[in-house]
Amino acid sequence: MGCTQSKDMPLNAHPTDGVGKARTKGKGRGGRKIVTVPTSPMSTDSNSGGNPNTNPSFSLRRVHIPKEISKISDPGERLQELLDVVNNKQKHGQGGSGSDIDDHVLLWGRIIKICDKYPMAASYVDANTRDTPLHLACRILAKYPFDSMDVNIGGNGGEPYAGPTPLDALRILTRSDPEIAGRVNRKGYIAVHEIIRANSPLHTDESILHQTEAINLLLAADYEASLEYLSRNDVCFDNKSGSGRTSASNSNNNSMKNDGADACTPLYHAVSSLPDDFFTPQGKSSPGPGPTVKFISAIHFPNPQMVSIPNVAATNHDSPLALLYRRFSRQFDTSEQFFPGDNSLPAVTSHRNQFKAAAMNTWKIILALLDPLLDKKKSVSDFYMVHAAVGMDGCPPDLLRYIIETRPEEVRQTNDRGRLPLHVAAAACGDNNADAGLIANNGVRRKATAMATSSDATSYSRYHFKFVIDELLYAYPEACAEKDADNMLPLQLAVESEKAWIGGGTKSMYDVYPDAMGRVEVEEFPRIKSALSFSTNFVEEREAEAEAESESENASGNSNSNGGGNNGKNSIVKEEHYDAIMMVQKPDANLGDVISAMWANEEDGGVQMLGCVAISRMAMQAHANDRSGDLVRAMALTAVTTVVNAMKNHPNEPAVQEKACGALRLLASADNYRDVSFAASGAAASIVAAMQAHVSDAIVQQEACTALCQIIKHGGPDRATVIASVSGFTALQNALGAHPDAAIVQKEACLALDALTSFPDANLPDLPGSQTGPLLEAARQRYPFECQEPANRILARLSP
Repeated sequence: MGCTQSKDMPLNAHPTDGVGKARTKGKGRGGRKIVTVPTSPMSTDSNSGGNPNTNPSFSLRRVHIPKEISKISDPGERLQELLDVVNNKQKHGQGGSGSDIDDHVLLWGRIIKICDKYPMAASYVDANTRDTPLHLACRILAKYPFDSMDVNIGGNGGEPYAGPTPLDALRILTRSDPEIAGRVNRKGYIAVHEIIRANSPLHTDESILHQTEAINLLLAADYEASLEYLSRNDVCFDNKSGSGRTSASNSNNNSMKNDGADACTPLYHAVSSLPDDFFTPQGKSSPGPGPTVKFISAIHFPNPQMVSIPNVAATNHDSPLALLYRRFSRQFDTSEQFFPGDNSLPAVTSHRNQFKAAAMNTWKIILALLDPLLDKKKSVSDFYMVHAAVGMDGCPPDLLRYIIETRPEEVRQTNDRGRLPLHVAAAACGDNNADAGLIANNGVRRKATAMATSSDATSYSRYHFKFVIDELLYAYPEACAEKDADNMLPLQLAVESEKAWIGGGTKSMYDVYPDAMGRVEVEEFPRIKSALSFSTNFVEEREAEAEAESESENASGNSNSNGGGNNGKNSIVKEEHYDAIMMVQKPDANLGDVISAMWANEEDGGVQMLGCVAISRMAMQAHANDRSGDLVRAMALTAVTTVVNAMKNHPNEPAVQEKACGALRLLASADNYRDVSFAASGAAASIVAAMQAHVSDAIVQQEACTALCQIIKHGGPDRATVIASVSGFTALQNALGAHPDAAIVQKEACLALDALTSFPDANLPDLPGSQTGPLLEAARQRYPFECQEPANRILARLSP
């Protein structure tokens, strides 16, 4: 699903021209003409040309409204019933799924008419659902997006529709009842909740822009209630009405049905709902970002701290930035896809250009989330992306690495406080601070953010800053010796922000520039003193100097028998030196901690191997406890790239490769879910690389063959094409030839080859029978029970 190309027409958000003129535009479904009623929400006055009572060409009876609704005396109840009929056709016996799209268009004029005459109607609250008319109106807008250029509602492709719009109706509802935007329904949501997503298959560029304006209107109508809602991380959606549980982001994705597994922030839900945005700026006529960028910015700007708040579900540690970076990688990978035949054809070129544009628009959203003030500044040079990323507790490790690698010059640049990115990362203390490029808090925002950060959901960043600081030191180690405008070294800032010795990256900076510790008052920081006492002789040297200056102090006593000193050392040992390797082995280890530890200790093969084992154990438990697969898909959001990173960092360690292949096999069902891609992430290529590097290792071959089979099973012909393109055929043939005596390897290799060749529409090279045939013949003869059926199917597909 993607946005259509922008029609380069301004959004007619509040039409006032032509009020009172009867207009008939285009044709609706079934050949019926759509008649619009351009009643202005600004005034109850309209001349006779626009009055349905005096002009017979206007008839709101064209909206299929049951007669009994017109007989309802209470205006509020009548308005609510009218909205309910359009929102749910089945309730009054009107069939059809999208039934009569023009019904909902004419609805907006009817809302305006009722509220013009009876403003109190907007205050009606349903006794059962506690929904207000605003809730239902927003729900209808989400179900039937509004495009002013759509010929089905009166736009003729050149001139936009000029009748009443959803924005006009929402405006008069909020004007009629100033408190309506903050009213909560029985499920605990205000009206803006209903339009926070852009997941309708009917969406276009224009409709997303119209929905963005509607969101801005509702946020402004009750800012405090809106901010409180945007600060939640337990929000769920419903496929049917938008107010319960939700489906996945794109139409090709699996849905998430498990209770609580999809409880996230509104920002995350908005990001997950986005279509691929193919908008391309066309010079001065349509400058600036695409519609999805504006849509997300509208939701993000009121409370930018929410970008780093993880999902509340225990197994889902995904974040908006992580999801966007996966989408960016998937879109960029798709833009380089090769097709059978001539790849210079216009259709192929157009396909690639579309996804390049989509990738660029996704990158612009990432930029907006890192610095929501970007478009409010005079120039882009006011913003350093590396500074913003490293100062944020929760920037995904793979995105952070990509930013540093693609913007290496920014690692050496200082911001307005004279701070390098290393200073910013060292000073960050879990909360987004001024150095991250975020706007200053006001009282409301501080209160709302505290609500979101009060949970233990932020534990996923336990080792985050060690990874961040290690990446910056790798890029520019000399930064450790540079002072900021306040004459502070990065190590001083890290100590003052109370970062952990190892997990917070403090030791990493000390190892590069130990002299910086001389500027720290160690006595004021007992944890740092204990860590130094255990791992270095720094404290002893300093206390020896103090003894020389003051004979009254017993340096030896302070060094060795300070009350609680040994306890401090022991706690450091437990928390820092052994924590990563021990924590990933705990049966009840938290997935977020395992992921964080693996990224922060990527050079440690033991942590990587045991981390993959832990992920496999959790995935097996998830499969056993949740047959729908929702929990496994939630795990895969962060686990797949972590496992692939382990494989890339330890290509020559068979134990890491074996356990990683096993983990990817168990996560394969998540392929294509919320932009998890076993192609763009490098998972498929890494598995084939493991097979090629460890041909003689039967266990690696077995796990890799099984993983490839599962990836093809869940990914279909696209994944078969990808695996073939990275020499998957050759790797499977080598597995058959290298292990003729291993029945399990023969079986898994045959099953993988069977899956790989089972898609007629996959872009595969010829599989020559002269090379593969003898291997398959030997397998089915030696192991008929395990190999005969798949081998027979493969032999039938071989080329001569």
